[in-house]
Amino acid sequence: MQDRYVGDVGDFGKYGLLRHLMISHQRLGVLWYLAPPESNGDGRHLSYLAKPTEYRQCDPMLFDGLRKLLETDQRSVAAVVSAGLLPERTVSFDDMVCATDQARRDRAAFAERLAYREEWAARAAEAVDGCDLVFLDPDNGIGGKSFRPHGSKGHKHAAWNEIIRLANRDRTLVIYHHTGRSTPASEQARRLIEGYREKVVASGTVMAIGFRRGTHRIFLIASHQPDISVNVEAFSKRWGAHWEMLACDHG
Repeated sequence: MQDRYVGDVGDFGKYGLLRHLMISHQRLGVLWYLAPPESNGDGRHLSYLAKPTEYRQCDPMLFDGLRKLLETDQRSVAAVVSAGLLPERTVSFDDMVCATDQARRDRAAFAERLAYREEWAARAAEAVDGCDLVFLDPDNGIGGKSFRPHGSKGHKHAAWNEIIRLANRDRTLVIYHHTGRSTPASEQARRLIEGYREKVVASGTVMAIGFRRGTHRIFLIASHQPDISVNVEAFSKRWGAHWEMLACDHG
């Protein structure tokens, strides 16, 4: 996550999902995977704010709140929390996920980045210890086969070992994953679910829903709540064509 993404249509979708899921949970914890800003054009999907008849009805309070943040130039995760757009008592872990110098490629730099990431993951897990709904928000999602947490782009992904550390039967995990263009979203969703089953836990429900506005993105949801799929389907129905159910495995 980067502060400059705050308020774009993807932000609107993910906060809407989290706010809905809190119907059946007690406390939300958000691991922002906060990273330094880049200079590309991401975070500019703001035209939805000019279409209130299409979007505002999904979550009026959230829509109005994000619009106000943009109008007052408050694009930061800290502003989202202070504005009350996330549920009361939300734990917001916004420590930077990487050391400041990501350009160095020498052995010492790799060791420093790896040590920093391991310490960051420990602090993150401790911060959300009392939360029964935890959201992971890395820039690009779950790391693939070539992922290295100490690499120059390692901060843009969540590591499977970090997810394993957070998973338990009394907690629902929601993980952001940016959809690639090489294969259909449904196939990517299936692979994510298979990866979760293989690496994290074989029981419970694991599902993937896709947000179709701006750039397509997947939200992987893993839970032992018996009604989690009904809850998510109700959310998808309320938001209409903005979301799509991609895959669901009840274990």
